[in-house]
Amino acid sequence: MALTGIQIFKLLPKTNCKECGVPTCLAFAMNLASGKAELDSCPYVSDEAREKLARASAPPILPVEIGKGVRKRTVGGETVLCRHEKTFFNPTAFAATVKSDISAADLEKKLKAWNALQYERVGLNLRPELVAVKDVNGSKDAFAAVAKTIAETSEFNVILMSDNADVMKAGVEASKFKRPVICAATAANIDVFGALAKDNDLPIVVKADSAEALDPDRQAGGNGTQKDPSGFRCQRSEEGTGRSGGHAAFRSERRKPETGVPHHVIPEMAPNLEIKP
Repeated sequence: MALTGIQIFKLLPKTNCKECGVPTCLAFAMNLASGKAELDSCPYVSDEAREKLARASAPPILPVEIGKGVRKRTVGGETVLCRHEKTFFNPTAFAATVKSDISAADLEKKLKAWNALQYERVGLNLRPELVAVKDVNGSKDAFAAVAKTIAETSEFNVILMSDNADVMKAGVEASKFKRPVICAATAANIDVFGALAKDNDLPIVVKADSAEALDPDRQAGGNGTQKDPSGFRCQRSEEGTGRSGGHAAFRSERRKPETGVPHHVIPEMAPNLEIKP
């Protein structure tokens, strides 16, 4: 939770030394609260106060890196809900979905088309950054083959989507050099998926029917945990990534730290991505 200027002021030495560049400690505290100053500018702040201020100013959605290569992304690390409140340092990443039973020829065609897909909006160049492989038949060999093809033959990073532990293990083994996202751990597979994420240093999605039901799943492990309460499809990451929904659900849960802004979007029903090369 962000502190107000007065709350920050109470933790400062109150010497009004001006070494921070402003006339008073109160003015410095106000600048800290509005993000216009750095705590390191104060040479006399105590270690205890520094620890409290650092803990209070830490972003509620911690940053984590996903993927490898030229489309490697950092997600999370945001301190505000809406861009106009401050800014988004790590914009939402977009992903496209393929099913695990896709033919090699169709997969090649889609990867080529998605690689060329980009458009400009308000000065930003937007494009898909990841491809999600969705398990549809329980075949670990088919799932691994698709994940491997995406990882080895394209710039896209990979999201592995399956509730089956054997299928997920095969997918991780085939694409782990690209640091894929594991999606998703549930109450039924949390121990296996958590160990898989931890052993391979991978981010993981934790999925439940509600935000409250996610709490027991925090022990999943991994380098990042992305929560996915599918009931309202808005995710919060303590250290990670995952599928995302809209901001409206977050607003309804704004007082609850469990929820947060999207990190990346998998447009499972976005027909505009089905373009021909």
